[in-house]
Amino acid sequence: MKLCRNRWQFLVITAIMCLLPSISNSKTDEKKGIYLQGNWDVTHVERQLFSPFTAYYDESILTIRNEKPACDLTITLTDVQTGSPVYTMEVSQENSAFITIPLDGLGRGEYCLTISHPEAGYVYGTFNL
Repeated sequence: MKLCRNRWQFLVITAIMCLLPSISNSKTDEKKGIYLQGNWDVTHVERQLFSPFTAYYDESILTIRNEKPACDLTITLTDVQTGSPVYTMEVSQENSAFITIPLDGLGRGEYCLTISHPEAGYVYGTFNL
């Protein structure tokens, strides 16, 4: 009887050990940051020495946070391989603090996010889906 119980425990422990790696590698909605670089200067509105933007994404949504909304923005997503814009959005200053863009319609590949304003400049960063 004791031998049966030990085998049972061994099988259960082995099954758990085999399943744990697959559970930990399962797809989650992990957010990935986008490193933004470029020239952003809104001195015509307010003095800022840094880019007020942070951008991150998961498989279905790109999120942009604007710490100090100071002007209207143009958001563009470009397919890096073709150089063609796949998404463009005009955002008013009032709505620019938190921006979400659905990524469901985009295929696998590398994309460039550009946030721009005619007077303030632009910042950009690439990400992969």
